[in-house]
Amino acid sequence: MRDAREKYEANLPVSERISRFIDAYPTLNTVCCNSDLFVEHNRLTGSCEMGRREFCKSHGLSLNGEMTVADFIDLTAGEYGGEIIRKLREAYR
Repeated sequence: MRDAREKYEANLPVSERISRFIDAYPTLNTVCCNSDLFVEHNRLTGSCEMGRREFCKSHGLSLNGEMTVADFIDLTAGEYGGEIIRKLREAYR
């Protein structure tokens, strides 16, 4: 079932993926669990799990930690899928 959901979400238009993210995290100051953002990055950009795990390791991030949406955007806007993350930033404006 998880694979089917992931495939469905991967085929949604970027605007819909961004809209769903904003519905779940309504402000840039919303504090989120890193583990949730780990999943959301995949939903937004299609990033692979291995790449996300390596990113966390190289940035010293724990999936047990927390950060704001603004911090998430700042941290990932220049990385894989950054063009979508930058669109996410614009959508909050």
